[in-house]
Amino acid sequence: MKRNRRILHVIPTIGGQHGGAPIACFDLCRELAKAGLEVSIYTTTIDAPYDWHMDQEGRTVRDGVEIRFFPVLGYRWYWISPMMYRALEANIPSCDVVHVHSLYRFHLPAAVHLCRKFGVPYIIKPHGSLDPFLFVRRRWRKSVHEMLFERPAICGAAAIQFTTDEERDLALRTSLFGKQKSRVAEADRKYGEGSEPTQRSRNVVIAEGLSLDSGKAASDGGEKFLDRYPHLRGRELVLYLGRINFKKGLDILARAFAKVARVRPEAELVIAGPDHEGYAEQVRRWLIQEGVAERTTFTGMLWNQEKWSALCAADVFVLPSYTENFGLAVVEAMIAGCPVIISDKVNIWREISGVRAGIVVPCDVQQTADAITGLLANPERARELATNALQLVEQKFTWESVIVKMTELYDTLAVREAERG
Repeated sequence: MKRNRRILHVIPTIGGQHGGAPIACFDLCRELAKAGLEVSIYTTTIDAPYDWHMDQEGRTVRDGVEIRFFPVLGYRWYWISPMMYRALEANIPSCDVVHVHSLYRFHLPAAVHLCRKFGVPYIIKPHGSLDPFLFVRRRWRKSVHEMLFERPAICGAAAIQFTTDEERDLALRTSLFGKQKSRVAEADRKYGEGSEPTQRSRNVVIAEGLSLDSGKAASDGGEKFLDRYPHLRGRELVLYLGRINFKKGLDILARAFAKVARVRPEAELVIAGPDHEGYAEQVRRWLIQEGVAERTTFTGMLWNQEKWSALCAADVFVLPSYTENFGLAVVEAMIAGCPVIISDKVNIWREISGVRAGIVVPCDVQQTADAITGLLANPERARELATNALQLVEQKFTWESVIVKMTELYDTLAVREAERG
């Protein structure tokens, strides 16, 4: 009888304040464990969740996933962890596949070096870090690391996992993939169409997953959220939900909402999400300049039922990001039945636009404002978009479909490595 695959995930931090990568990593591991795989996460103690009680060795188990936290030397951005390296050295030889999340930190060269040493196939998941908007930032720091580590790691990877076609295509424009660019279109067309494993592209597109059952928490019709913020009851709610961060296009949203407010007197802007970087003060300055600060509510981070209730209460969800690898909050809004407006820099925009599951606009103030005003004025269209959006989620973004694809990938890589051995 075939034993369960043992999959090790390596990520620099599991702290949710560092964006969607830690959340996506843990959610994937939880669902893989439900599917019967033996799954572990090795990470650092940087911003470790305070309520995840761990033993003296930094180990805890949550939802069937073993998680090990390792201390770092200092708190510098690179997060070097000799203890993580030693644990990887001891445990990678017994793994079938190692799944490495994110780039540009110590965990990547450590895991990749040891995978090569012990002949264990590894997958790299960039989590959007190769998007041109982010790729050009801190070039002085990244370029040396790329030359020493990212390029060799990508060259030797058994697979590179992207979450959308758009993310893959943007990443392939960078200098890290070399001669792959000329071959990727033909190879990627073959992946998943019954071709032999040796012919399949290393550049695999497997989406993030969500559970449709999670949206049941929104069945209160938004009452929980409106009870907490009674001044919003009966108003037209324009909701942003996500980190308050420079890349999210909140400058666009503030100025667009000012235009909306002038023609929709009942409109209110809700900005829900954590502000770990102090960026909210800049957003407030924009709102004050536009004269709409008094019609804006900052909620801070919303968890679980409060989040779903806010999505259910909202009349429209807006994400005008300058870059967004996937957009978990967008899919959550779609599950909750809230019509979405996103920029064409949110990497699932093609999927949404293709089936009229939302409105896609450039990173432009006027077009964002027109889209918001149009939906608020046309509830029938809003309902049509929401219906199409739920169908899209059911077809492409459920855990059932994601886990099937992911386990097939793990099996393919493990079998291929076994045959080489």
